[in-house]
Amino acid sequence: MGSVFAALTAQYIGGIESVIMVSPTHVPFEGTTKNKKNMTGHSVAAWCGRDIPFVKPDFGKVKMSKYYRHLAAKYKVMGMWTAFYDAYQDKTAEKEVFLPLAYLSFPIIKMVLLMIGFLLVAVGAALWFLAVFRAKIDDGITNNHLVTDGVYALVRNPIYSAFLSVCTGTLTAFGLIPWIALHLFYIMILYAFSWLSAGSYAEAALPLGEALFAHFSTGREKGMDINMKNTDTKQHLGDVQETALIPLAIRANETERKTARIHDDKAVEIIRELDVDTEKLDQFFSHEGVIARTILFDETVKKLLRKYPDAVCINIGCGLDDSFSRVDNGKIRWFNVDLADSIEIRKKFFHETEREHMLAADILKPNWADGILKSDMAIVIAEGLLMYFSREQVKTLLNSLTGSFDRGFLLAELMHPKMMNEKRHDTVKNTNAKFGWGTVTGRDLLPLDAKLTLINERRFWKEMKKYSLIGKIGSVIAGKLNNRLAVYRWQ
Repeated sequence: MGSVFAALTAQYIGGIESVIMVSPTHVPFEGTTKNKKNMTGHSVAAWCGRDIPFVKPDFGKVKMSKYYRHLAAKYKVMGMWTAFYDAYQDKTAEKEVFLPLAYLSFPIIKMVLLMIGFLLVAVGAALWFLAVFRAKIDDGITNNHLVTDGVYALVRNPIYSAFLSVCTGTLTAFGLIPWIALHLFYIMILYAFSWLSAGSYAEAALPLGEALFAHFSTGREKGMDINMKNTDTKQHLGDVQETALIPLAIRANETERKTARIHDDKAVEIIRELDVDTEKLDQFFSHEGVIARTILFDETVKKLLRKYPDAVCINIGCGLDDSFSRVDNGKIRWFNVDLADSIEIRKKFFHETEREHMLAADILKPNWADGILKSDMAIVIAEGLLMYFSREQVKTLLNSLTGSFDRGFLLAELMHPKMMNEKRHDTVKNTNAKFGWGTVTGRDLLPLDAKLTLINERRFWKEMKKYSLIGKIGSVIAGKLNNRLAVYRWQ
């Protein structure tokens, strides 16, 4: 952990080459070679009687503080981890460097640590008792009185010190030495930033602290990088944009089935080009939901186009969707709209034509629709989008649509509030995306814009129950909880 902290600090102040690092509790290493790509390492400590083996991690292909996908790890791991893991191809060396978190094996040491641990817990409990009951800190806070006698004359902050003592004592009593090291390292960092903030380095303390704790957070890095096989380049997608890979993977896999319900050859082409693991993106319920959604949206768009063949269609949050090819009547003008990073990737697979265009824009910003051709009728498609917005953001979008186009239809996918738990969603849980505002009924959108009228609302179960027993059962048991297509009109 000390080497990780030193590495992050070095990168923040101007480069890893500026710092020499030695760590006795981690894989040790120091210095750089002239080309600043390979970091050489050697053993400076022993664990359980064994020297930590010599390694030469290669940092030429990774950034130490950046997160990457690795075949040996379930989740994204830091570049430092990947470099050292790859350096330890010898499984024997990997076992030697591993720090066991089990109980210590020496009875005498266990007994000593147990005694020290209980002593620290007792000290912590005593500090808390003296602060709360003897010094009566609660009364002091209530009466706005600064307490300086009793235990407060000995310890500056006995409450915090009590918790520190109890936690350290508990870890010590159970012989979890590596966890103690991490615990004390965390306390050390807190005191370091406290000193920086109080001294002449206050301006540097906050950004350095934010950078450090952002890298040590348990969450994955925002968004994800996807690899382009033919060009050997990487493209970054934001959190919500990352979810565009879910329907893409599902449509591609469905297309390759013998009894495919939809056909999206472009999705197959893109998935083959991208280095993406589709297993986590294509789970049963998401698969059936996306296929049902695709069928319902395509049918609704085609129905509207039969009545308004010259309409302008706007696919907001388009991702890598190819709806245009599936519904094109030979007359429509189509605009695919998404954030800049998504459009950048989209342009590698799609090309603008006389009737199909791409627009990089933030649909929550004013005047985003200025670049779209104005028409007597607009058909706006919001597929897999609104559930990631807050209520105020949905309102902003609706007001923007009705203010930018005189007449139009909105086809929106809506999600029930009880289903908006991304940690339980079979595919979204594998991304960083967070759900926003849910609706019980399509009528919940009407107060957000007076021009809107709800035409109809259909749940995805209507399509899902045609193809599986689970769909039939789900439509009966959880009929009102399923996602749905709501069609609105304004004029």
